[in-house]
Amino acid sequence: MENANQIAPVRARQIMHSYTPRGWKVKMGGAQQRGASGLCDWSEKRLYVPLVCDDYSLFVFLHECGHVRCRHGYDTRPSHMIEYEAEMYAQGALRECGFRVTREITRAGKAYVADEIIKDRIKGLPIDPQVNRWANRKSRCVARSRTAMLERHTDKSHAAGAYEYVS
Repeated sequence: MENANQIAPVRARQIMHSYTPRGWKVKMGGAQQRGASGLCDWSEKRLYVPLVCDDYSLFVFLHECGHVRCRHGYDTRPSHMIEYEAEMYAQGALRECGFRVTREITRAGKAYVADEIIKDRIKGLPIDPQVNRWANRKSRCVARSRTAMLERHTDKSHAAGAYEYVS
């Protein structure tokens, strides 16, 4: 398993080629780079992700691929269930690529799903007990870890600009 946080550009392209859903395009960098977040645009069949240069940005890419692979485009389930499913897909894919799912990545994912649970509760939607247990399982410094990871990723980011990868 690869342990380093950095990913060689050639390796990143290989992984992206393997996991990009057929018929979809990937746009890297730009506005998504700062917060290391992603977006799955179903109308354009395009994934917006940070520049894939480390394990966290690869995880974001795989999370967005998970939305496509799990057919979340028109899913009417509560968002916490959809995001949990994409997290689980991304964790499995990351391991399949030979990378460890670090505590940092797990904590950030749990915090993200926990935020979605809060939003769904406010909307009065039912909360899946299994997802709730996973997201709210006691782990130290969840918010601090998520902030540190985003800062680490932003510091390592390549020059601003957008790069496009087409499978």
